[in-house]
Amino acid sequence: MRKISKFLLLLAVFLVLGENCFAIPFEKKLRKENECAEYAAIADAYYDQKNYRKASEYYEKARKAPKFYDAMTYKLACSKALGGEYAEAKDLFAELLAKEPSNRTLRESLAYSTVMSGEIEAGADLYESLAIENPEDGNLLRNYIKVLIASGQLEKAEQQLAEYEKLFSKDADTEALRNKIKAKAEPPKEETAEAETTSDSEPSDNETAADAKTEEKTAEVSAEKTEKPAEKNKEPEKAEPEEIEEDLIPDFTQDFD
Repeated sequence: MRKISKFLLLLAVFLVLGENCFAIPFEKKLRKENECAEYAAIADAYYDQKNYRKASEYYEKARKAPKFYDAMTYKLACSKALGGEYAEAKDLFAELLAKEPSNRTLRESLAYSTVMSGEIEAGADLYESLAIENPEDGNLLRNYIKVLIASGQLEKAEQQLAEYEKLFSKDADTEALRNKIKAKAEPPKEETAEAETTSDSEPSDNETAADAKTEEKTAEVSAEKTEKPAEKNKEPEKAEPEEIEEDLIPDFTQDFD
């Protein structure tokens, strides 16, 4: 009976030791990494199909393995940017840039997503620093000029365009940019036409003009009296970020390779 008990005890010890000895080291970690690698492959396939929403969904899953976190976060940020989710892309690029402050690709990506998220002046500052540090890159300077035009900094845009033409000569692109600056500087045609119509309709008779002014003053006084208290205290609505014209959007062609 004692021999049987000893045998069973030895068998139990052997089974426990065998399970520990033959288990694959870090098996759980490896399984997680393999799972994330599969998610990454699915995400890449969706990206190739330009289905950036689904690509983002799977890149989010793929970055849960610490080994892949930075690479998948970059791909996620690119998918967000290409899918029009610029604010989310900006935050992701900023997170990565905090780890690699000198990474030019990340800086350009952050500049682009900052502009597209509506923070045009902040984006212009980022492009300015990039253009200063990389004077040989005409694309950077051209994108900087586009952002200056979009933000209404036309005088500065003119100066940078002149500098661009000194460095890289004139071409069809510079002509198009100069036309954009001129168009932005000129008042809209509708406002000009409205001003001309108003001027033509002014009364030539002094007495009629005086009567018109009196009626206008009476209307203003009446409006002030009837104005509701709630409307007086009403806070002004926040202005929406200025929309950027399609052909002023800088290129965003980051490769995943």
